[in-house]
Amino acid sequence: PSGDRGTLMGEVKGGALRAGEGARRDLGATGARAGGDDRLSWTSRVEVRMGADSRLEAIRSEGTLAVQASGFPAGDAVAVVGGIERPAGTASAERYVFVVRRAGAPWLDLRADRAAPGSPLRGPLALAVNDRDVSPALPGRPLPEFTLRLDTAFSAAPDFGAIEGTGKAEVATAHWERLSPDLGALGPVRLTADFGLARDGDRIRVSSLRAEAVERAPLFGLELRQPFVWNPASGEVEAADPAKDLVGIRLSGMPLAVFQAALPDARIEGGDATGAWSLRVSPGGVAVRNTEPLTISRFSLVRPSGVALRDVQVEARPSADLTPRGWQAELADAVVRGGGAPRARGSLRAGRAAGE
Repeated sequence: PSGDRGTLMGEVKGGALRAGEGARRDLGATGARAGGDDRLSWTSRVEVRMGADSRLEAIRSEGTLAVQASGFPAGDAVAVVGGIERPAGTASAERYVFVVRRAGAPWLDLRADRAAPGSPLRGPLALAVNDRDVSPALPGRPLPEFTLRLDTAFSAAPDFGAIEGTGKAEVATAHWERLSPDLGALGPVRLTADFGLARDGDRIRVSSLRAEAVERAPLFGLELRQPFVWNPASGEVEAADPAKDLVGIRLSGMPLAVFQAALPDARIEGGDATGAWSLRVSPGGVAVRNTEPLTISRFSLVRPSGVALRDVQVEARPSADLTPRGWQAELADAVVRGGGAPRARGSLRAGRAAGE
């Protein structure tokens, strides 16, 4: 068919399917956008095998999607392999495979088994993408250079109403200045995370979580200290022991330039931030408490009208309370030092109700 938006043409070739035999279908399709040079083509081969009892034993498809469009590299193609089979010697077990590759490199690799109809689907899932893979879908939006690798083992209910997984994610990044010149202070950063997550209906259970960001030395760390359940709809958090910490967070020499966007009317020069906090369940929300003082090494703050702060150091104990009704924050025991001597001391409180 054709129309104002473009044309689409398809072709199917193959033989008949009989009990105890296999059959093959070759499929092809091409499409073009009206009034433009964008083209895509899809070719695939579908193989079906039927047992002597006339039950399907396997379906397998291998296909290639080629794209010719602005934002996509010349000759860009994606290969897709998918299939389902009944393993030999089993009456009702099923095995699923879904693999996506680009330029010969794996993007997504999903392999799962189901012991019997109605039983959970279990297996490994691997994902590997980089900034070049994502950029065609985000035209005009700068991205840092990155490579993401995710490896997880998952289990899913037949209706996917309940899903759980454990695994590890690794992200290698560079060229943060592509997002903003202020982030040029960051060199190559490696992010790692180990996790255990489960979703049951509207509730998400976090059973394990550990994350770290490292440049030349650690910049940021996060560690789960007890499992909790979060309801995204209501914002409520439930912990097994509300009297104990949920999460520990640590900054270790984070460049202040990372926070430049929070001060659009001034420029931050120099400075690193260190400190530690704990998160704990509070009535209807989460309490953030400072466990090691926030310390900001020597920095300057420059406004268009002149220097607001020059070569100062800051120490403070920031904390906050977050609930669906709003937030409150406190900056306690703040000390501003210059030339090694205190210049100012004080505390500050602020808050805002939801919807204001």
